[in-house]
Amino acid sequence: MRILLIITCLVNIAFAFGTLLWLPEQIAVHFSPDGTVNRYESPFSFVALACILPCIIASFMLGISFMMSFSVMHMPEQFNIPNSDYWMNEENRPKTAQRIAAFTIDLFGIGMMLLFLFIHGELVRVNLTVPPGQPNVEMLCYAPIVLLAVWAFGFVYLYLSFHFPKIETQ
Repeated sequence: MRILLIITCLVNIAFAFGTLLWLPEQIAVHFSPDGTVNRYESPFSFVALACILPCIIASFMLGISFMMSFSVMHMPEQFNIPNSDYWMNEENRPKTAQRIAAFTIDLFGIGMMLLFLFIHGELVRVNLTVPPGQPNVEMLCYAPIVLLAVWAFGFVYLYLSFHFPKIETQ
């Protein structure tokens, strides 16, 4: 799954650079509640931020994934997960480390990459109207809520997957 995180990060960067040609000289990036623009940026700083943030998040997620894999391999056998006697024995410990690391990358990293892509696309769409319109506030509010719901579902799935040793994740 690490490759999928890297691919989504690269898609964010490619999309940001691809939109650079379409953007006006001043980009509206912050809006007041009534829809008026109260902060502008240059296209270069807008695209630079749209490239840097996904790279930071991807690096952070890969680092956390590595640290989790390493720490699970060195935890005591009575780690607080369901069926810890099965999941923490020497034979299954690599599967446990892989499962927790994949969960971190899948749900958190890739979810954040897709959220950044959506927000950048919405800001580009708004700035292509003259004068810059107001972003679709409902969509910008629902996107993080959907992301949080997916994360909650993922936590429940991860917890339940340790209850049943026969569930194998790839």
